[in-house]
Amino acid sequence: MGDTVKIRILAVDFDLKPVKDFKINLLQVKSPVPSSAIIKEWHNLSSSLGLMHLEFQLAPDTPEGNWNIVADNQRKTFVVQKYVLPRFQASINGPQRIYTESASVIYTVCGKYSYGKNVKGVALLKATYFYHWGYYEPRFFSHGKNLTSGCAKFDIFRDLGLNKSTKQELESVVFVADVTEDGTEQVESTNMTAYDHNQPYTQNLKYKGQYIKPKLPHRGEFVLSDIQIPLSNSKVEICYRISQGNARNTCSNFTLEPNNILEFIIPPIRDIPDDTKVAIEAKVIDHPLRFSPNSMLVVWYSKSKNGINIMNSQQNPVDCESNLEYVIFYNSGQFADDEEVSFKYIITSRGDILDMGTVRDKPKKQPLNLDELKNVVGKESYDVAGNPVDKFILRIKLDKNVYTDAKLVVYYDYDGEIISDTVDVDVNKCGPNPVKAKWAEESLYPGEVGNLNIRADRGSLCSISAVDKASTFLGSSSKINIENILNGFPRHFQNTELNCVKTEDNLLPSHPFPMRGYHTVSYYTELYDSYEAFKDSSIGVMSNLQFLSKKCKTKMFRDFWGSDYFYDDLQPREISMTLNRGLIIPERRIHPAYGLHAGAARMSGPAAAPGMPGPASIPDETVDDRGSAIRSFFPETWLWDLVTVETGETNLERKLPDSITNWEGKVVCMSTDKGFGASDKIEIQGFKPFFVDILL
Repeated sequence: MGDTVKIRILAVDFDLKPVKDFKINLLQVKSPVPSSAIIKEWHNLSSSLGLMHLEFQLAPDTPEGNWNIVADNQRKTFVVQKYVLPRFQASINGPQRIYTESASVIYTVCGKYSYGKNVKGVALLKATYFYHWGYYEPRFFSHGKNLTSGCAKFDIFRDLGLNKSTKQELESVVFVADVTEDGTEQVESTNMTAYDHNQPYTQNLKYKGQYIKPKLPHRGEFVLSDIQIPLSNSKVEICYRISQGNARNTCSNFTLEPNNILEFIIPPIRDIPDDTKVAIEAKVIDHPLRFSPNSMLVVWYSKSKNGINIMNSQQNPVDCESNLEYVIFYNSGQFADDEEVSFKYIITSRGDILDMGTVRDKPKKQPLNLDELKNVVGKESYDVAGNPVDKFILRIKLDKNVYTDAKLVVYYDYDGEIISDTVDVDVNKCGPNPVKAKWAEESLYPGEVGNLNIRADRGSLCSISAVDKASTFLGSSSKINIENILNGFPRHFQNTELNCVKTEDNLLPSHPFPMRGYHTVSYYTELYDSYEAFKDSSIGVMSNLQFLSKKCKTKMFRDFWGSDYFYDDLQPREISMTLNRGLIIPERRIHPAYGLHAGAARMSGPAAAPGMPGPASIPDETVDDRGSAIRSFFPETWLWDLVTVETGETNLERKLPDSITNWEGKVVCMSTDKGFGASDKIEIQGFKPFFVDILL
């Protein structure tokens, strides 16, 4: 008899609430042979909470291949094939980038049963080396070791034949690991590819945006990754300079943090022209690379020469409904004594405004205290006089409807000009319906009853599923989680025709059109202003205040015999990028999501019965009479239930199957008020010790 195909249907709207009056007129399951033959169909399916379970049995002679589930205008594919469920999984752990100057590069091969115990046996690691430009033919090496506590370690220099004469031309290494179980000689394999890297680490400069605010402090990060050499307490040099004239570098040295990230501050830069850029460079002094990262930051434009800068005081990402704290710096020299400034803030997520408010601050109009900032570049020679910079703390509690990444915009009105800034709020994705699920027991004997506690919004309809962990060894499966659902909603781009201000001196080209042909005049800008803060946050603005203040530049080009001739230094690709940056507006559409658990008739093979431990997995524990009944129930999918959580909490009792394995599952819920929610992975072990006496 073939396996049972189980289908979960989830229908949510853009707010992750159940789709009202959700209905599927026709749902069909189609076989690949004969082509698109209808094997099963349902008519007029409906659910008030947008959550349904369906299932049907495959025939013993079911054709293998890609099957399709078609529900109105939605389609989902699943694979039917014969297989033997693996009892253990092989894995390779090691760097994906190999620094060939290292004295040692270790790769670890492990074997672990689906019930969490270590495999006893032998690991064989095979390495095939590929070289640049075919300098050498691919070379093959292999080495075997006994597993110790389920793992074996291999050094590619000592164990796998990589030597000094060939490592300089190395391009990549393909590893194949075989784990052979003692007693049964069952083999499970895995593979990975690593690439040569001629640098002992990777370095990057990171900022919240590719711009810098004049007369305000600017924070950046120097981030090191893929580290192959000791770098703790290394000295790092950070430099900046204005890319105009003969400006000199301003540099400072700092000590690298233990997390290999160095936060630094560029102090306020005064008297900087609007069309100027600021260059920032960084390097590790103790272990410099051939090329150091550098960034060119554009000056943020303000007609009144004012600015505001948001600095994040907590580590991202943050949890849902967290209390956030931001330090807001702003230029204060233009305000009158004892004047109170009203700052507005807006929180947006997925195209919606979810929170807004006002904070008032009375500026002290004092110079910036650099001692309150960490790792200020050029602090010793910087003069803070003549540049009043004030700050205040903005405290916000994330709205319950912020369950994915958000944007914070802070702004104020100065003489009709909007002065603003924006920052990303990275949020650990969570569903609006907080679902918690946990087994009361960590481990039970097969056939014993486990207790599952579920907490969700009152009246939630919950889908409970659990599968043999061994089935996850076969590869990826269809999972329903908040990230997959949010990614399923389509987005479209609304282009802005113009993001700069035309002036009289650039309405027409200042020089005559050369030669003949078709001529076009385009307007563009490379600057940032308050318009970007609102646009990047997907906020549309209608106001008599000035949000867009940066002036346009003019570009003229001519189509002559099918070619474009440009008359300034900006390249066509840059024009396209400038003119086509637009608002990202999520489109509100119903998004049914389908989760499948599908299989086919299993082949018989040399492996033990599913869930049975091999001879090498006998633990030394005291035996008792628990679980002494005859074992006959070995499913791959165990739980598949729909339950209603009437009071916000429910407890379920379920009998474990007879398999020796871990059962891995999840609870997905929908409610009328709060909508979608999903629990973290839940897992329970079904395990019983065995003892064998052999009389010789």
